[in-house]
Amino acid sequence: MKKEVEIFKIFHAKQEDRLETRKAKDIVADEFHFDLFVNSKLVFKFMCSPRQLKELVVGFLVSEGFIRDSQEILALSFKKDQCFVKLVSKEKYPLKKSEYRLKLSPPSLWSLMDALQKRSIFFQETGCFHAAALAKGQDILLFAEDIGRHNAIDKVIGQAVLKAIPLNDKILLTACRLSAHLIQKAIYAGIPYVASKSAVTDKAITLAKEYGLTLVGFVRKGRMNVYA
Repeated sequence: MKKEVEIFKIFHAKQEDRLETRKAKDIVADEFHFDLFVNSKLVFKFMCSPRQLKELVVGFLVSEGFIRDSQEILALSFKKDQCFVKLVSKEKYPLKKSEYRLKLSPPSLWSLMDALQKRSIFFQETGCFHAAALAKGQDILLFAEDIGRHNAIDKVIGQAVLKAIPLNDKILLTACRLSAHLIQKAIYAGIPYVASKSAVTDKAITLAKEYGLTLVGFVRKGRMNVYA
């Protein structure tokens, strides 16, 4: 997930009013690429962190409408930089409106977002990771970090699916910008509540309203915006 590299630090020495250059070591994120084949067809090229790859693939299959549970996967295998999946069906599922309603007090949501940030160790060390979590009530149940925001969300979804944890009563937490594609992932997964420390887009709001999701942005100590 991370590695140490040698760098040159360039900084302004204020007391002497000049630039200085110094050799140092830095912690950077590890990056991995692989191709995903579904029923022998190339469907996606991943750029991700090399951890929880099975969870990433399963979460992607759910959040992109290929499957609804792990029982629909007949085979899944990795060969170097390729992943091969065989599914029961070749047809994708349609988006489905959420019928579940969650209520959560603002202090509880602030507490959950604070817990998410405290768990984001790789981000704290490198500044290069996105975090995502699934929560129920005031408890974070599953957590993942990845260099890609979509990947982090897919990894927590994949964890839940592989552990047969229902998603229709969970809260998806993230610190990243919420675009329409990320809201679509939540809809496919059946997650009724999405909250982020960051902003949301207009298309994300439209999708959330159309499919019955609660959408909250700018969840920061003492404030938040409810968009849907």
